[in-house]
Amino acid sequence: MPELTIEEARKIYASSDEMKSLMLTKFTKEDLEKHAVTQEEFDETFLKLLGQCTKIAFLNEYGEKSNLPTNTIELRNSNNEWMIDIKFTGKNKRFWVSHYRVWKIFVDTYSMYDIDIQRLMKNQVNIQFGLDDVTIKTDYDICRIHGED
Repeated sequence: MPELTIEEARKIYASSDEMKSLMLTKFTKEDLEKHAVTQEEFDETFLKLLGQCTKIAFLNEYGEKSNLPTNTIELRNSNNEWMIDIKFTGKNKRFWVSHYRVWKIFVDTYSMYDIDIQRLMKNQVNIQFGLDDVTIKTDYDICRIHGED
């Protein structure tokens, strides 16, 4: 049976509370948490990215801009580039982010795994928007093309 690498162990350790004790039998807590990004570090970066969102648009059920307030908004930066899409109510609440303008920042800055980004982002989405049962995805996940108009 092949040995578990420290990178694999860190991923398992970060993704499951139930598996932490098992990982601690093979590796030290320091080794497993050495590269872990804290919620505070994540929050600081997340809030900076959120602060870049200077334009807002309401979206209808088809994802098109609406002149009337709806339960779905799109946040864009000052260059009018899509960053975040939030559906606050209804059956399919969601928090979608741009892979290049949001998600990739966490990957490049902290070398984070997707599962860790999602876990830490869920905490911030709950705090900032009151969404605790939301689906977080990137435009890569949803294959959604946002126009840059």
